[in-house]
Amino acid sequence: MAQQYFYDQQIRRWLLQFMRLFGGFSVQMGKDSTGNDYYHQVPVRYGDTTRMSQHILRKNSENTILSVPAISCYIAELLPNAERRISPTFQDSVQVYEKSYDAEAGTYRDQVGETYSLDRHSPIPYDLTINVDIWTSNTEQKLQLLEQILLLFNPSVNLQSSQNPYDWTSLAVVELINITWTARSIPQGTDDIIDVASLIFTLPIFLTPPAKVKRQVLIHSILNNVGADFGFIDDIIINNGFQDRRWITFEDRHIKVTEDYIQLLTSINQATDPQSSTGENLSWKDHFSKFGGINNGITEIRLKLGSSMDTNEIILKVSAVENNQNILSYSLDASTLPNDTITMINGIIDPTKSHPGNGNIPAAAFGQRYLLTNSPIQNGFWGTVAADENDVIEYNGSDWIVSFDASAVNTSAYTTNANTMKKLYFTGDEWVLAVEGVFDQGWWRIVN
Repeated sequence: MAQQYFYDQQIRRWLLQFMRLFGGFSVQMGKDSTGNDYYHQVPVRYGDTTRMSQHILRKNSENTILSVPAISCYIAELLPNAERRISPTFQDSVQVYEKSYDAEAGTYRDQVGETYSLDRHSPIPYDLTINVDIWTSNTEQKLQLLEQILLLFNPSVNLQSSQNPYDWTSLAVVELINITWTARSIPQGTDDIIDVASLIFTLPIFLTPPAKVKRQVLIHSILNNVGADFGFIDDIIINNGFQDRRWITFEDRHIKVTEDYIQLLTSINQATDPQSSTGENLSWKDHFSKFGGINNGITEIRLKLGSSMDTNEIILKVSAVENNQNILSYSLDASTLPNDTITMINGIIDPTKSHPGNGNIPAAAFGQRYLLTNSPIQNGFWGTVAADENDVIEYNGSDWIVSFDASAVNTSAYTTNANTMKKLYFTGDEWVLAVEGVFDQGWWRIVN
């Protein structure tokens, strides 16, 4: 039988991430030849070096003095933590979906590709204690470094060991628990010229056993017969004679899209489930139970803007939110946003309260464009321009002019606010955020 070997450098990664916290600190060393302050960046080293490497660094001589200032980090203790221990037999399974890849075109398709099952075993908790020694030649250097470091920890800093979304042990908290001001004794001799201050940190970590990754080669999913559900949904589209994806629109549901989430509402814009006797909120999970559930990062909510004849849709890829089934998180497919029909604006302002050069708005310059929330007053700041609410004004180099007259336009229009980089949509009556807001039935649908 072949020897079993597993080494994932987990403790090493935590140590490297911890040492990066102390990279980039500097101390002022005096003045340079031009009279400007001179700063020296303090190096960070791992303190537990080998005897041979230290001998080489000191040029094979015991008379070489260590270079300071410097910061060294080393592990002082590693102890198991029984209080954070999960059942040793616990196992968690996660479905992983890849996007289908077109090798000839070199692009990803908008459909599910390979599917994997990831079986993760119970991680083992440990408490890692790490000492940080600050080596300085004088008190001023020590005070400079300590003040920079101590302001960072109040009293803890979050640390992440990896960017793997399926690594459930990648987050930890580094906490400062003790400080040793100096390692020198008093009175000090004339030979001891290096002062060492020590900071002691605790880092609760997990060590993870290897996970089992299995590629699924069976049927991805079986869709149920929804022929009897037409009273609940408005629309089902079958692609190429096969139900590979379903377009679902609920006939009595609205949604509220914010910057961070999508909330499910009733037809009167309430989150409470009218069928619930206990006043519970509507649940996305319940609504998807008949259609194969929510595939995180794959299921889409598509928003319709403009007229009902406009076929363009904004795509939001959604994921379930733990502990709150009334909302979904989402990522916006920016490529589906409509193109601007009006040149980008510099901001949205109330011209009766703001004017060029008053601190909130820069001085007038050629090409500046603003969307108005009120009519400008004739106070000399805006010249003689006659504009109204929802108009866009522009500075042509000598005067402000109306670039977009909302009262003369009854069709939809799009522009982008350069201040927030959010897309704005003109409904024919007013400007609204293109993606955020409440969408009634018929103006949104789900692709699953």
